[in-house]
Amino acid sequence: MIYILVTDPISTEGLTLLKNDPQFQIQMESQSSSKNWDGSLEKVHCWLVRSETKITEPLLSKARNLKLIGRAGVGVDNI
Repeated sequence: MIYILVTDPISTEGLTLLKNDPQFQIQMESQSSSKNWDGSLEKVHCWLVRSETKITEPLLSKARNLKLIGRAGVGVDNI
């Protein structure tokens, strides 16, 4: 199972392929619930963001299984 954390709004169409594939488990969280997803970082393999989430060193240090950070948009100023 590949755990994916989505912490910014991403269109339904953008996530359809992932949602329809049984090998992926998607956890959708908002910025306002960051305390909720902070505890989920240990098991996350993939983290999808847009431009609201600021991925910092303290967050990365908790994401020990993280293999990929995907940003829906252009630029990498928030990663």
